[in-house]
Amino acid sequence: MRFRTSFILISLLLVCGCVISPSGIAFQWPNANHQSHAIETPDAKIVGHEFRCLIIEDASQHKSLTSSQLAMMVGQNTRNFLKANCVKDTSGNPEHRLVDKDAQLTGVWADMKSSHSPASYPWVILTNGTQGTGFALPNSGDVAADWAVLKGYFDKYSGAN
Repeated sequence: MRFRTSFILISLLLVCGCVISPSGIAFQWPNANHQSHAIETPDAKIVGHEFRCLIIEDASQHKSLTSSQLAMMVGQNTRNFLKANCVKDTSGNPEHRLVDKDAQLTGVWADMKSSHSPASYPWVILTNGTQGTGFALPNSGDVAADWAVLKGYFDKYSGAN
């Protein structure tokens, strides 16, 4: 009986907004200025700038990639551009991905992957929310020339020109 009474009393205190801790019981007044915000899902349509980049690789062939291809996939120029220009998810992270060809994707990433048939890997898919393209990662062997080609695509679809 005593346990039941204690349980009811503690439940009532919690429902009323009290915080129970080892140091005692404290009442938290409601914040009148608090505004509730709708929670957005990461795949929710974002109005405006929607530049996203998906790079698909064949992980089994990763060791055979040239230094130019590696620089285009994970190099500082690519990372900086995507970080600065990709739309951000609800956590504030830029929306770009580097995945294996066998990766199971969901949402916008699955749509991007299914809308293109890679001729070879690594394959780059870019979208700005209304238009998109897919192409083989530049691989002339000249990192500067390959970066110029890739950046041209990035500029076109991100609107960064």
